[in-house]
Amino acid sequence: MGNKNYCVIGTPVGHSRSPELYRKIFDEKGLFDHTYVINEIKTETELKAFFDDVRAGKWDGCNVTMPWKTLAAEQMDELLPNAALTQAVNTVVRLKDRLIGDSTDGGGMCDAIEQDTGISIEGKNVVILGCGGAARSIIAELALRRAEKVSVFCRPGRNRELTEELKGRILVHLDSIETTCVEQIEHKDREDQTLRNRTSILLLEHEDAGLLSQAVGEADILINCTPLGMIPHEDELPLSEEITFPQKLIVADSIYNPEETLLIKKADAQDCRTVRGFRMLEEQAVRAARLYLR
Repeated sequence: MGNKNYCVIGTPVGHSRSPELYRKIFDEKGLFDHTYVINEIKTETELKAFFDDVRAGKWDGCNVTMPWKTLAAEQMDELLPNAALTQAVNTVVRLKDRLIGDSTDGGGMCDAIEQDTGISIEGKNVVILGCGGAARSIIAELALRRAEKVSVFCRPGRNRELTEELKGRILVHLDSIETTCVEQIEHKDREDQTLRNRTSILLLEHEDAGLLSQAVGEADILINCTPLGMIPHEDELPLSEEITFPQKLIVADSIYNPEETLLIKKADAQDCRTVRGFRMLEEQAVRAARLYLR
């Protein structure tokens, strides 16, 4: 296969644990000449120059973290299905001089939740905090795994508009899946009518504390996709301290540094099952590595 060079881009990104994850994956496969490093990209100009370098062969691929996931998608020559659905990219691979983008955040988070708790996403009521690149990938994956309801709490502005667009794309995409499923069950005497069900996606204002409190109280799963709780905002919660969690609630955080965020501590104190952000990182890395090492 020859040596390959990969990196993680974003800002801030110095805390990233991606190098250790991919080094472990590469070593397990005997790919000791593959490299994976941190690459701080601070501006849109630097981002464009970086992808020019990828096209030129300086890099074989990269992972993308905040705040560049949506802008990175615009630099791609081709988007794989999840990335096309979300218009956000967290994994990029170079094929000759073409850039192929994928989004593995959603699959990584849902795999981590299902593996760590033993529950199925299907039929669950989920609350999402935030609507950036990771959130949109997770929303799409929740819909594809047939969650019953997804309530997305986002701040007013561009992110909400982007999530409105995502909602439309998900419903169109699911319509095509529904048709396929219906055609399949026509020959099974409609034994599995649940295949016709479609996820309800609600877009709500994060500032409405009463509505958020009610939604959390009714939810099966709460997922934080905001940067609140991540270094250097480790002393912040992504929701009001006054909101209490029901014991049945599963609380997952997309933040992995620190590994135990204030949100996770709050959930542990209220006897909820928790999924830490590092688990999402591990599972999305497994998915991304499959693309790198195809």
